[in-house]
Amino acid sequence: MKELRKKYAGTDLVILGVSLDKDLGRWKSFIANEKMDWLHVADGNFWDNAAAKKYGIESIPSVWIIGPQGQILAKNLRGSQVAPAIAVAMQK
Repeated sequence: MKELRKKYAGTDLVILGVSLDKDLGRWKSFIANEKMDWLHVADGNFWDNAAAKKYGIESIPSVWIIGPQGQILAKNLRGSQVAPAIAVAMQK
């Protein structure tokens, strides 16, 4: 995600990390240490996380691409699927 963040700096790409971590202090430290400078949310409720429940996230990591009007363009992407899907989405 760091590479994609750099590649698309100055564009409309928004990265949102939704964490299922229970220990929010440890989660915040990890984000800071890893210099993950995009938006993050967590509520400490593990699989009862409000965002995970709302969107039906059933495994982690789970990468979704959401278009500018809120439409889901792709979901449950893994590893090498992410960059090409974002490239296509950014062309729209």
